[in-house]
Amino acid sequence: MRMSPSPYKYRTNSIASGIFNRYPPAFHPAKCCGCREINIAFDIQPQRRAAADSASGALAESVVLKKLSPTTPGAKRFATRYGQTLVCVRYREDPQGKRRLTTVELIVDERPLPVPAGVRIAYEESELRRQVKAAGGIWDAKRKLWRLPKTMIRKLKLENRVVSEDA
Repeated sequence: MRMSPSPYKYRTNSIASGIFNRYPPAFHPAKCCGCREINIAFDIQPQRRAAADSASGALAESVVLKKLSPTTPGAKRFATRYGQTLVCVRYREDPQGKRRLTTVELIVDERPLPVPAGVRIAYEESELRRQVKAAGGIWDAKRKLWRLPKTMIRKLKLENRVVSEDA
């Protein structure tokens, strides 16, 4: 006998699978089918429901109405408040349509990208080439060397093979 999917948003523990397809958790008889296990129903999405009540949960489920650059009307007051760190302003609406949320995107940190160092590896050293490639190395055909972050150079113990940038 094939059972239709349960209309209830509950799952059971693995021991009592299928029992709540016939009975909702509140009405499940203790010995409906001769089972001896304790049947505990749990909500499938408890975190989502708890998060929906918080501001961040409402933000995650909200719909973006407008996205404005810092120079457009409607974002200028935030541009004066946050200055050059302002990237954009978003106006959102909560899922129920009862509140409008205004969010700002800010630059909080700025630093230069790490420059990968050049490592010279001979053509015959195929195993070492494979390790460098697996570690994220990129072949620089113009200079005929492998580019690799300095942390990975230390990890692979290739400090003696580093080529200076001016060479």
